[in-house]
This record gives sequence, structure tokens and C-alpha cells, in this order.
Amino acid sequence: MKKILLSLLGVCTALSLLAQEFEYEYEGQKIRYVVVDETAKTCGTAYGLWETDCLEPPYASPGNYVEGALILPSVVVNPQSGEEYTLVSIGENGFIGCRGLTSVMIPESVESMGYDAFAYCSSLESVSLPSTLKTVDGGAFSYCPLLSTINIPESLTVISDGLFAGSGLTSIFIPATVSEIGENAFWYCNHLTEINVSEDNTVYTSLDGVLYSKNMATLFKCPDRKSSLVVPDGVETIVSYALGGNSGITSVALSSSVKTIEEFAFERATGLTSLSFGSAEIESIGDYAFSGCTSLTSLSLPTSLTSIGRDAFSGCTSLEELTIPAAVQSIGTPILLGCKNLKSISVEEGNEAYISLDGVLYDKDVTTLLEFPRGKTDLSIPASVAEIAPYAVCGATLHESPTLSENIKIVGTEAFHYCDGFDTLTIPRYIESMGEDAFDCPDVTSVYYNMPEAKALPEEPFGRMAHYATLYTPKSVAKYLRSYFPWNSFKKILAYEFEDGVEEVCADIDTALPYEIFDVESRLVATELSALPAGIFIVRQGRVSKKILVK
Repeated sequence: MKKILLSLLGVCTALSLLAQEFEYEYEGQKIRYVVVDETAKTCGTAYGLWETDCLEPPYASPGNYVEGALILPSVVVNPQSGEEYTLVSIGENGFIGCRGLTSVMIPESVESMGYDAFAYCSSLESVSLPSTLKTVDGGAFSYCPLLSTINIPESLTVISDGLFAGSGLTSIFIPATVSEIGENAFWYCNHLTEINVSEDNTVYTSLDGVLYSKNMATLFKCPDRKSSLVVPDGVETIVSYALGGNSGITSVALSSSVKTIEEFAFERATGLTSLSFGSAEIESIGDYAFSGCTSLTSLSLPTSLTSIGRDAFSGCTSLEELTIPAAVQSIGTPILLGCKNLKSISVEEGNEAYISLDGVLYDKDVTTLLEFPRGKTDLSIPASVAEIAPYAVCGATLHESPTLSENIKIVGTEAFHYCDGFDTLTIPRYIESMGEDAFDCPDVTSVYYNMPEAKALPEEPFGRMAHYATLYTPKSVAKYLRSYFPWNSFKKILAYEFEDGVEEVCADIDTALPYEIFDVESRLVATELSALPAGIFIVRQGRVSKKILVK
């Protein structure tokens, strides 16, 4: 009996839920609605669903797909019950990706609009917002490239994160009632020429079309169509995304009052060629602050700088050199990932935390290799180095295999990921830790296991490279490595037999006569014993051949 009652309850609940949704046609558009409050007789447009397996925008299916002009009524009727409902909300993803939608008129009853409500509507040109609108969630009008203008009603107090990101806005007016503007609100608005603010607004102001805090202490947003910017005196902080995604700006001059550049502040400002810090006493540069500024060729960092965030200059593909000021005490490495033209990293004398050797950045004690300039092709690691930091050499092209001494104990995540130009790799003899994809190098076909005993490791340092490379290992540990992670991921494991190996190369040959040195795959690799890296080799002179192990 209990099961029957539960079944009946389930059926009634399902029917009740079905009754919450209905269709109503108005001005030639049939729209699905969902009841918000049955007692108050309010409803909203149906929400769309996120598609978790979708890899391309808009990443969701709309609650309603419409084309042409959309005119929503303030009152709708459920045709099944005859009940009238007041329209108070636009659902999340409600009309996302409606590529044929050209205009929208929202009635004077709607109070809220959900996330991405009209995002990716590529033909949308005009939107009429009601004076009743109180909240609009993030991204509601993002990536609408033809939406050039919109009037923000005074009923709105918050312009949410990413609200107009990627839209075609040419100008925008911020009413007096707006007290909060979220990050990315105008990100990638490549046609935006000016942002104007009501004089009565107590939080924000505008100068020459640029958005600032009322007291002019914070720069919030520089329109993308501005080609140059002189930051006025008094500005202390440039916030996240203030010039992020700005492809039009080419020149920026900072005032002496600027102290902080927040994360992503200039991220992907691809047209920026000139950045003058002047006499600005900047103390910190945030994560990704200048990441992707592909046109910057040089930077003269201020002497007052004490902190540089992670990836602060990563992706600056035209940057040729960088000097770390003496006052810098904190660097969130990597900071220069993908800077293919960077030949050298310098550190000013007197810096107590960092040092540069041969253009490579190390900690002061030279125990950790922090950053290798990606435009450099030769890497010589000092014997004192015990750790290669995460991403330290990632993406570099090296003319020969890096020599990793037995003192190296830690190789961080992706430390040598995507490094090319060499085909052999020898694992440090006393390695203790290798991070994820630390040695996923596309050209490497031979990896030499140089450790005295079999050792399993928790991470997968070789990535896809292990699927086609060969692992060479002493016979004494080979049988164990075939079942130990990550070594068992190698396509092929070949064992060799030596008692102890050799610390120095010795061979029964006359070094006064010509000889050749081959790797284990019979490829000529050298003609001088002194030039050999660690690994297994065949020395041949005349009819005499000898296998050697260089440690």
C-alpha cells in the first residue's frame, strides 16, 4: 500500500511540474513560459540548458529559439487553464544563441534577467529595457556583435560581470543609480569609444570617455577604440581588465601616483607597443597583468616594484629582454611563458632574492632554476641547482638535450613540456619528484633511466611522449619498472647490463686516431668522448666496438 501511495504521489508531482510550463503566442512568436509564483500569478520565460559536451559557443540550448523581432507581453495566458500571469523574469540562457533574433522589447513588468539570457545572438541590433528591471545577471548581452547601443534603466544598480563582453557597443551611459560594475563588463567591446557617467553618480565618474572611481583613485575601464591613454595624476590602482582585451590601445603612459596594476589589467592588449611607467612608484603587478600583449618589444620596470604575479608577461611574443628590478622580492613563476623572442632575463645588482646567470633566472642561492628565456637555445644548468621550477623551460627549443646533474631532486609540473630540438633525455640519478608532464617533449625518442634502484612516482611526467619513446634501463631494475608507474607507460623498455656504469668515459681506443660514437639506435651522435651527455653509447674505431654508459 505504501508503494502505491508513493507512486501516486510521484505521478501527481510530475503532473504538477508539467502544469508549471506552458506556451503562449503573442505578436507571431510562440514562447514557452514557466510559472514563478502560482499564488502571485507571476511567470518567466523558460530557461535554457547547459550542454556539458558542447565544445563551441554558445555552450547551451535556449529555452526558446526565435527569429526576427521579439516583443514580449507583460501579461500572458496559460491556454490550458485560462489563467493570466504577469511576466516578471527572463530565464537563464532563455534566448541564448538565437542567431536570427534582430530586436527585443521587454515589457514594463520584468524585474530580472538570468545569466546569458541573450548571449551569442549574432544578429541582435536593438534592445529595449523596462524601467522595472532590477537585476541582470552576468553575460546577458555578451557576444552580440551588432548591438551598438543600449539604454540602462535607472532601476538597475549593478552592471554584472561580463554583461556586455564581446558586444558591439560604441558608447554607454552609466546612470546615477549604478553603484557596482563587475569585472569583464565591457571586455572585448572592440567598438567602444566612450563610457559616460551621470554627474549624480556617487561611485563612478568619466574623464575623456574613460571610467574611473568618483575620487579618481582607480581606473576601471578604458574603451577599446581609444588608441592612447595618459593616466591622470591621483590614480593609484588599475583594476582587473581595465584594458584587458583592448586591441585598439597602442600607447599608455602612467602617472607617478600609480602603485598597483591588478591581475589581467592589460591582458591581451594586442596593439600595445609603448608602455611608459615614468616615475610611477608601482609596488605590484598582478597575475597575467600584461599576458598576451603581443606587440610589446621592451619594458622598463620601475625600481619600486617588489612583486610580480604569475604569467605577468607570458605570451608577450615580441618581448626581447626584461630586467628584474633590485627591489623585487616575489615572482610568481612562470612570468614569461611563450615569450619566443626573449633572449635574456637580467636582474639588477643588489636584488636579495634573485640572480641571473647566462640570461637565465635563478633564486639567489642558485638552487632553483626559475625561468629560462624562450628565445635562447642553449641551456647549461649549474651543479648547485636542485630544483627545476614548474614551467621553467616549457616550450623552449634547445639545440641539444639538457644535461641534468645528479644533484637535481625536483622537476616541477611541465618544466620541460613541449621543449623540442633534442631526441634523448636522461633522468637525474637521484630524482625524488617529477611533476605532471614535466618531460612531455615531442622530439624525444630515447629516455635513459639512471637511478640505482627502481622507484615508482605518483605523477605522469612523460605524457604522450611515453607512447612512442623507448626507455633504456639497467637490467637490475627493468623487471620492476615494467610494473611501476609511470615507467610502465612507455611503449618499449630495453634493459642493458652494467655492474656500476662509469663515472668517466673510458674505452679501449686510441684517441689519437679517428673514432665514431653512436647511440643505441645506431645514429652517429659525436666524434669526441668529452662531448657526450649522460646515456648509453657505442664507441667504434675500425673493427673494435665498445658499449659505454655515461653517468
